[in-house]
Amino acid sequence: MSGAAFALVVNMLLAVLVAATFLVLARTAASPGVRWFGLSYAIGAGTPLSELLVRLSPVPEPFIFLSFATFSLAFHVMAAGLSRYYHVPLARWFLPASFAASLGVRLLMWRAPRGVFVYEFAYQLAFTFALMICTTILLIGAPRRWLDRLLTFTFALTAMHFLVKPFLSVIVGAGPTARDYIDSRYALISQSVTAVALIATALSLVLVVVRNILEAAGRQADIDELSGLANRRAFDRDASAVLARLGQGEPPCAALMFDLDHFKSINDSHGHAAGDDVIQAFAKVLREIMPRDAIIGRMGGEEFAVLLQGSDDLVAKTMVQRVRSHFGAMSFTGSDGPFRASASCGLAVPEPGETLHSLMIRCDRALYRAKAEGRDRLVVAR
Repeated sequence: MSGAAFALVVNMLLAVLVAATFLVLARTAASPGVRWFGLSYAIGAGTPLSELLVRLSPVPEPFIFLSFATFSLAFHVMAAGLSRYYHVPLARWFLPASFAASLGVRLLMWRAPRGVFVYEFAYQLAFTFALMICTTILLIGAPRRWLDRLLTFTFALTAMHFLVKPFLSVIVGAGPTARDYIDSRYALISQSVTAVALIATALSLVLVVVRNILEAAGRQADIDELSGLANRRAFDRDASAVLARLGQGEPPCAALMFDLDHFKSINDSHGHAAGDDVIQAFAKVLREIMPRDAIIGRMGGEEFAVLLQGSDDLVAKTMVQRVRSHFGAMSFTGSDGPFRASASCGLAVPEPGETLHSLMIRCDRALYRAKAEGRDRLVVAR
């Protein structure tokens, strides 16, 4: 086996392994784009296989065409995956038209002499164009984070390396026929350099996908499953960070502690499914009424906490009254018929240097007074 043929076998195996990696990651990743990444490398594995068959088959022409077609298709599928992964919309006709155009160019130059610059440039241009589509998608949609920038750079560099190949083929010599190419020195160089470029791109893409999976898992660990709000741990962490900045010239804030009134009776009288509906409805009201920068969490059971940033007690009171009004007007259906629910609230404004623990204790005491005074009301901490 020649060095170039060995490189083709290695490239095929690497493409299959990368495809398998993305297909495994796709089981965890939320974006369907990851499956497209795996499909791209799986299709790309057909290129070195086709080039090996060019040498072994008595009729090489179908495999000559298949080698080009699978390579071009792999890059266009990658562009489709990046479009979905980074939410960059493309016209539905654009990628199919680009792929069809690449095949048309290949057919037009089918009988052209190999090894000359014009032929080699036209051959590599289709791959360059498809990779520049990928690079453009990343420039538009990828966040400005170092891994995404690395990914953009590797795609751009891979695209540019295809433009260098025509010069290299003329200098080194690509052979007058496709079979001669397999045993040429140019084929060994070309296959090796392209393998390095595509594996670098694959590794960068794997790092981006794994990072996003881990970050999504971290965010999921901070979310209360029933309400969709931050859980107690996430609320304490984020609210503590806000309070720590208050002494650095930050605007005032206010803390709220809500408790759904008679929640045990709701569960007992109307069933736990109805109780879950009440919790989800109250969480939705909080998300809709509270400002976007408010930190909202479910502290456990029927208790909810809110830290309003940049709000004094007057603004906080207005927010609480809107929440109570909206929630009180909602109707629920349980096993014992329709019913309504209400919420009590304690409000406290942090003192200079006060910790979150101390602030929430004062909030909780105000909430206790609200419940002791008849529920369905707001009490401000003394």
